[in-house]
Amino acid sequence: ELTKSIKYIISLQSNNRTTRFQTDYDGSNEKIISFASLITGSVAIPAIASLSTTTVSVGGLWGLLGVTTTIISWPIAVAGGVVALGLLGFGSRKMMKQKVSISEYYKTTIKVKIRKQVLCSKNNQYSICQKMQDKIKDSASAILRELEV
Repeated sequence: ELTKSIKYIISLQSNNRTTRFQTDYDGSNEKIISFASLITGSVAIPAIASLSTTTVSVGGLWGLLGVTTTIISWPIAVAGGVVALGLLGFGSRKMMKQKVSISEYYKTTIKVKIRKQVLCSKNNQYSICQKMQDKIKDSASAILRELEV
């Protein structure tokens, strides 16, 4: 009897779905910031590599022969590398924080839904606890009536 009641209550509550889906989590600003910084950091690496290197002809007789050398501007390379790695680190850290906050959001949402389905409350007359109490009271009343007769 209790099993039937519990299944009935769960079917009622599963038809009345008010849970939010994953796309409803409002973290769009943080998503944009994390993706933008990751993309900017990734694009900055080849841009910095091309800006910090210069190809120069050796000159003289060798210049006519096509001998060239590449000069690296270390201040530009180091500063650009720090900026690119900083953007990549910031974006990945932001993304991890967002992942943790989403998981915490869903944990609390699930806890609230479970408590609402199981525990008694004045607003929820279909809770499992309430239905069990009603069935126990009905069974006790029936047994008391049998004993009186």
